[in-house]
Amino acid sequence: MTAARQLFVTQGYHDTRPQDIAKAAGVGHGTFYLHYADKRECFLAFVDEAGQELEARINENLKGKTDFREQIRAILGAIDQYAQENPGVLLAAMTDTQVIGYSDGAPRETLMERWGKQWATRLRIQTEAGLVDEAYDVDIIGSSLGGLIREATLSANRKHVEREELISHLTEFIVRGLSPRT
Repeated sequence: MTAARQLFVTQGYHDTRPQDIAKAAGVGHGTFYLHYADKRECFLAFVDEAGQELEARINENLKGKTDFREQIRAILGAIDQYAQENPGVLLAAMTDTQVIGYSDGAPRETLMERWGKQWATRLRIQTEAGLVDEAYDVDIIGSSLGGLIREATLSANRKHVEREELISHLTEFIVRGLSPRT
C-alpha cells in the first residue's frame, strides 16, 4: 500500500500500473494480485486508508470543542494539517471512482460523497442545537462543503495565502452562511 500510495500521488490513477506498484514495493508482479484483484481495488483501498486517517485527525481535533465556530475551525485545521503532512494524498484520493469505472458493476461511494455525508451528520446536530438554519437541506450543504474547501484551498495555494488566513476565512464564511436567519 505504501508503494501504491506514493505512485497514485505522484503519477495519478491512470498512469499507475500494477507492475509499477509491485516494482516500487520490491515484490514480483504476481504478488500484487495476491493482495488486490486489480488496480481499482488497490486504489479504493488507498482512498479508504486516506479517508480513515483524515477522519481520525478530525476526531482528534474535535475533542473538547463544543462551540460551532471552534468545531468548524478544528475540522478545517485537521484537513490542513493532514494535507501538509501528506502532500498530494487528498487530491489523489478525491479521484472520482466513477471516472475509474466499475470492475464489479456496482458504483462505489467516492471520498467526496463520504465527506458530504459526514458534514451533513455534523450539520444536522448543529441544526438541532439551533446553530444552523433549519431551512437548509444539510445533505446538499454537506455535499457542497467538500467542494468549497477543495476549491478554496487550491485558490489559496495559487495566491500564496497563509494557511491560518484561509482557515479563518472559511470558518467565518461557513458559520455565518449557516447561521439561523434573524
